[in-house]
Amino acid sequence: VLLPAAEIYDQIRQARHEGSPQSADIAQMFQYFGWQSGSDWVAPVMAFWLKYPGEPARLLDFLRALDRLSIALRILGYGVDKRAQRLAAVIVAVRSGQQLAEDSGPFALSRDELRTVMFNLRDLYSRSQQTCKLVLMRLNDRLLGAAQGLDPADYTVEHVLPLKPGPLSLWRNWFP
Repeated sequence: VLLPAAEIYDQIRQARHEGSPQSADIAQMFQYFGWQSGSDWVAPVMAFWLKYPGEPARLLDFLRALDRLSIALRILGYGVDKRAQRLAAVIVAVRSGQQLAEDSGPFALSRDELRTVMFNLRDLYSRSQQTCKLVLMRLNDRLLGAAQGLDPADYTVEHVLPLKPGPLSLWRNWFP
């Protein structure tokens, strides 16, 4: 029991996965999760991987659904306890063998939550600078069509779009 769990945990920590066509995408998802503060996402990943070993396509689908939920919970401004409660429901669903889909069951976001996500995105920097940086870095990878391998510790949001550009700055022309 412990050895398979330890091996999975090591792969998660190292942001690596090997031996399948999905390995590069799975490793990238681990890197993205690693950008988040805390490790509340690790337990659901381990529970799923231990329940469905040798199913990398299914693991990748799970990681994408968990990623969507995890980022949404951060944009919503949920603290550690509330996130842990939501992710505990994911673990229960995994262990019970519940069919998991990105927009149903424990991954589903209510209409109110979706509205709040959209509202919070309008001024995310003032709500959570860390989450804002995470979203901007993910958008950067998406716009460029591939992961750039950036380290979040090397960047601040101001390097992407300054809050108070100088009066003669080109930023004022680009973003009136």
